[in-house]
Amino acid sequence: MSATLTSGGSPVIGVPVSFSVGSKAVCTANTNNSGVATCSLTPMQEAAVLKANSYSASFAGNSSYQPSTASTKAIVPRSILGPHDPAQVT
Repeated sequence: MSATLTSGGSPVIGVPVSFSVGSKAVCTANTNNSGVATCSLTPMQEAAVLKANSYSASFAGNSSYQPSTASTKAIVPRSILGPHDPAQVT
């Protein structure tokens, strides 16, 4: 799972982004030079994301930036879907 954090179109670098499914925290990762925070998931965490069909990413804010939260639907790669699976495909 990943999220991109920007301010005024520019990446916000080196800050923690927390990921959750529903009310359950999944992981936290710092943004890279492109403002992208990425977490690798265990199979159980992947199952929780797919079951909920969404996840949230939150930045708590700091002295330079306001807090921010966003949610998105789970996206399942075509390679793991069956021929008639109704999940969203990219």
